[in-house]
Amino acid sequence: MRHAGLIALLLSLTSCAPLSTTYAPIDVVIEVRDAGTGRPVDDAVVIGGVNAMFNPDSQPGALGQPGGIPGFVVVNEPSDWMVRTDSQGKAIIQLAGGNPNSLTISKHGYDRVHACIETGVDRVTSGNQWQRDSRVSRRRPGRAEGHQLEFRVVDRGSGTD
Repeated sequence: MRHAGLIALLLSLTSCAPLSTTYAPIDVVIEVRDAGTGRPVDDAVVIGGVNAMFNPDSQPGALGQPGGIPGFVVVNEPSDWMVRTDSQGKAIIQLAGGNPNSLTISKHGYDRVHACIETGVDRVTSGNQWQRDSRVSRRRPGRAEGHQLEFRVVDRGSGTD
């Protein structure tokens, strides 16, 4: 009997939750520059994806068909992508809104950059200031240190300096 009350409470709470929450992709500009000189870095490879452990649109859930578990956020497209920066060190892409997005930026002669960019419903909420790698990099013994990259991610159409 005690379990029946708990199940009824759980069902009443989940019935108020939306079946899914989706956000439109956000148009952004990723800018990459040399951290020492401040000059744009062209032809840098930027790889990204949505940081999500569960995508209800692609996996059957405990309650049935994909997307059937209330309250889970639908992972938006684009979920994985790769782009190169232009001669001004810029790449125009779309990030999944409402989700954390991972970035990896690499260029020969530079240390690789890894970061997580947070997005809200319609804008970037973190990553719009110039920054370097967001995690401690591990160097192999005997490997020479490369040049450092900096990057920022700004909403397309917003002013950049």
